[in-house]
Amino acid sequence: MRIEPSSQPFPLMNVFSAVVLNSSDLRCFLSQAPVLDAVQAASNSLVQFYVGSSDVADVQCLAKVVAEIIPHAVVVGASSAGEICQGSVSQGTILVSVASFASSQLSSFGAPCSAGQEFEAGQSAGIAFKAIPHLRGILLLAPPTRLDCARILAGLQSVLPDITVFGGGAADSGHDRIPRVFLGTDVYESGVVAVALAGSDLWLEHHVISGWKALGPSMTLTDVRGFEVCSIDGRPAVEMYRRYLRIEPDDQDIFLLEFPLLIDRGGVPIARNPVAMHKDGSVELVADVRAGEIARLAYLDIDAVLARVRGLVAELELAGAEALFLYSCVCRRFTLQQDVEFETRPFRTIAPVSGFFTYGEFCRLGQQLQILNSSQVVVAMRESEARPVGRMTSEWARAEEDKYSFRHSRITSRLFALVSALTDELEQSNSLLRFLSEHDALTGALNRRSMDDNLATEWQRSHRYGYEFSVLMLDLDNFKRLNDEYGHAVGDSVLGQFGRVVQGSIRASDSFYRYGGEEFLVLLPETATVGALEVAEKIRAAVEFMHQDRGVALPAVTCSVGVACSPEDGAQVQTLLKEADRALYRAKAEGRNRIARSPFSAEHDRFGKN
Repeated sequence: MRIEPSSQPFPLMNVFSAVVLNSSDLRCFLSQAPVLDAVQAASNSLVQFYVGSSDVADVQCLAKVVAEIIPHAVVVGASSAGEICQGSVSQGTILVSVASFASSQLSSFGAPCSAGQEFEAGQSAGIAFKAIPHLRGILLLAPPTRLDCARILAGLQSVLPDITVFGGGAADSGHDRIPRVFLGTDVYESGVVAVALAGSDLWLEHHVISGWKALGPSMTLTDVRGFEVCSIDGRPAVEMYRRYLRIEPDDQDIFLLEFPLLIDRGGVPIARNPVAMHKDGSVELVADVRAGEIARLAYLDIDAVLARVRGLVAELELAGAEALFLYSCVCRRFTLQQDVEFETRPFRTIAPVSGFFTYGEFCRLGQQLQILNSSQVVVAMRESEARPVGRMTSEWARAEEDKYSFRHSRITSRLFALVSALTDELEQSNSLLRFLSEHDALTGALNRRSMDDNLATEWQRSHRYGYEFSVLMLDLDNFKRLNDEYGHAVGDSVLGQFGRVVQGSIRASDSFYRYGGEEFLVLLPETATVGALEVAEKIRAAVEFMHQDRGVALPAVTCSVGVACSPEDGAQVQTLLKEADRALYRAKAEGRNRIARSPFSAEHDRFGKN
């Protein structure tokens, strides 16, 4: 068995990794002189196992071997969907990584956790680590298919709001395909394992490699229950996958599709992969999503990933990293297939590299701890001062010389980019068509069909939550005479100005409709009679003094307004509209350029012009 030493000339932190077959193989690896010398001189050692082919007894036997040879070591690990050793990828093996620290301190936490208790488990881990001086980061392992890891992270952040967290979700690998995490000989099928890394000389940072680009139309997650997306755009979620990815009705396998959902969460794109579909039409994901979030299918842009890896290798070389740990989503292995190592192997030119393929990656994005899907989290550490090694260029040069590298993946990626560009253009065209179909071109007002739909929705909302809403019925006074005397071109100009004046006088939450001819309607949600009368007066006054176009001297252009409020003036939508229309008729009968409300009230005498 060949030992992979650290690449730094004089590292304070030493990392050794190997793929072993069993406990005897592990004993041989740990007993070699470079490993023993490093761990015996260390203040603390962290041993990580990522296991793709072993059961509970095997894991416990491995931990006992470590405890015998390196008694002071903290031993953690998880079942994996692939193992990364010095940038090379294997599957169904046992990866062991031994990191020895010159001065840094390690503290561990492990506990069983049931569904529904995730937040409290995260809090407990945070409390256990809170008082540790010079705390730099926390390695976290948990099974995402059994626990809501977003809640674990939320609990941890509630205690340690600014802490760096990294790690991954256990996969359902091994003989019995049950995901597990472990701390020493304690093995949890449903539990949380964490290691705090602390030290005044410890430098630790993490980076995320994504490369997913949006593909296809935007969709709304309309019904979400836990990790299950029940409906998208109001239809069963599985219909979206069948429609766009041509999944047949009798094909129930959508496990970790190469096309995740890409969600915009606070300006940060988050990928989410399906793991199962259900008979009720719902699709199960491996991490949290929220009702109302906007999602699109995504494809992996190979050139974007290559550029990100290239830049990150250069950055970490300058930073003088002494150890690199990779936590990569199994979906990336599914998608990249034989090309998967192009984003793992380049890192070995600057430091020892180890890690595993996860069912979700843990890290901090901006202000929030997140569970990611379909990403690769790269964690860099060192205890010495940065000493760039200057070795990364040769491997990249060899890759760049081969013009056929990743050729198939690149062709596929560019095909998807073409489809995405065409989809974006089509969406823009459809958006314009929808706008034109819903709006009056002359005034910008919504049409009668939109009015009927929105009134019905507002009526349901107001009755459900017990608040009032109002409608204003508006009509331009003597508009037919203006058309007859000045022509339809001038009349159209007046209507256009009127539309701009009304929309400039109402809130963003209000809406403006063309009811018919020169008659219009304004919908005022959550607005009682007094507020509606104030808006009506604002519009009436603005119309009376609106500027005329083309420099033509026109007669005064005014409007009359009828006001009605639900439920006071009508328990049903049609009744409310009739009352608003009656009020408008009264305003015109009383001299125009006035406001009237239904039922008739002296309140209207505060407004209007006699």
